[in-house]
Amino acid sequence: MLFSSDRRRLPGPKGPSAELIRAVVEMKQRNPNWGCLRIAQQMDLAFHIQIDKDVVRRILARHYRPGQDSDGPSWLTFLGHMKDVSGALRRLSYFVRPH
Repeated sequence: MLFSSDRRRLPGPKGPSAELIRAVVEMKQRNPNWGCLRIAQQMDLAFHIQIDKDVVRRILARHYRPGQDSDGPSWLTFLGHMKDVSGALRRLSYFVRPH
């Protein structure tokens, strides 16, 4: 038989547990300014769970979405807008004659 509907799991790592994912996401929600390295360090200090910062990054990329109650645009968005505004002001200054 070439195909079987009986799906077996492949051997190897299964990824982080659901409890670990919830703990990382909750820690990020409570401390939105913390980065992946800080969360990994705090997980080690608080729960004695050693987790790599890249694992935290992958968990947050897949399971964490910032809330709508944020204080405004992200820092990178703000910088992008400022770049657009400063370019427009610089182009506008070519048309203004000094007195």
